[in-house]
Amino acid sequence: MAGWSVKRPCETCKPPWPSGWIMHLISINNETQTMNNIADIIRNNPHTRIFIPNDTTVTRSNPFQGKTAEQGLAELARTHQYLAETRYPAWHPELNITEKNRKAVLKFCAAITQDLDALRAFGMRPGRGVLLSGPTSVGKTHLLELVKYYLSFTDKDQPLVITKAQEVQYAYAKKDKDQGGNQAFKRIAYKKHHNGLIVNQSFDDILSERPTSQWGEPPVFAFAELIPMREELFTTQGVLSHFTTNYRSQEISERYGERVLERLKWMCEIILFPEDATNWRAYNPYNLTLN
Repeated sequence: MAGWSVKRPCETCKPPWPSGWIMHLISINNETQTMNNIADIIRNNPHTRIFIPNDTTVTRSNPFQGKTAEQGLAELARTHQYLAETRYPAWHPELNITEKNRKAVLKFCAAITQDLDALRAFGMRPGRGVLLSGPTSVGKTHLLELVKYYLSFTDKDQPLVITKAQEVQYAYAKKDKDQGGNQAFKRIAYKKHHNGLIVNQSFDDILSERPTSQWGEPPVFAFAELIPMREELFTTQGVLSHFTTNYRSQEISERYGERVLERLKWMCEIILFPEDATNWRAYNPYNLTLN
């Protein structure tokens, strides 16, 4: 179809593991395409979400495009295995998914790959980020770390930036008016890649930050201010935000307010890990007694 290209990724961007994979990079080459052209593309490619930046020089794409949730999980498992062998020897050699957390992990993979069949089966909406909620050490942050590394291997123009909740808190608390306060929120919320795209971000461990004051103002929870900014970017530009937390919806509403919780629900699918999900920091695949 005119204006679209299907390319193999460059040698410097492909994953380090050998495979015969092909990635579909979607680009609008003709800046004068009408909305009718784009509507035809959407009808013929139902798994595709299209966002056109104001300058139309770069577009958003999903390197997981076309994969099922199970295939996406297999890619993350390969990424984990590669990193365990080459960079992080303390990691378990394989990404072990137990029955206790398998459903939550597959929901996560359905959202990341945009597998419409899986999304329908799970009752999830397409085109959203994720809010991973569950006990500590069940793999919430680890899954998003694997996505970050996978994207760095496959398409360096579509990164995922992971930001710790405490980083946002400390940035807001800076006394320099050009660096702290609302300027810090704007700098984090509107962070751009070198190609000009505002990056998709994962905000890790929200609700772990303490209320912080600035220049004598009443203390605030940083994410109660930051989340509405990211929600606006999602609504207007399709920028995705992901979150992890050890808390449930009620605690989020009590800390941040119902207004912020509703914005989270609008731009994210909430994925709950069960209270008895496998604790990976204490997990022993060899069934040996730890002294």
